Amino acid sequence: MSLDTTESTRALTSTAPAQPRPRLAARPRLDLYEGPEEYLLIADVPGVNISTLDLQLERGVLKLRGEIQGTCEERPVSVEHRATEWSRAVTLPEGVDAEGLRAELGDGVLTVHLKKSDQARPRRVPIAVR
Repeated sequence: MSLDTTESTRALTSTAPAQPRPRLAARPRLDLYEGPEEYLLIADVPGVNISTLDLQLERGVLKLRGEIQGTCEERPVSVEHRATEWSRAVTLPEGVDAEGLRAELGDGVLTVHLKKSDQARPRRVPIAVR
């Protein structure tokens, strides 16, 4: 079997500036968990700077937006880490308290705590003895 490497060799040795490629849509993976007091959303966002993250809760939909910026200003020879923008929208179960929203970013993982409203939380009902 013969492998034609002429095109790839030409691309690596060309002195012409690399052509910018269109930004690719990215979709970070999300997990949503339910606990007794809150919902917990975990999103993988490696390479995202906190200054480019936007998080909004509107009418029961949690909207996340972010951007991965280029890593180097030099002329690229081979690029696999591309600058890209992404967005996700997650419809949440009823009963999320918009004032109880809290988010934290660490080690490329965005964790969003969504406090349940008092009406949505489970509660014990006392049983009277007659």
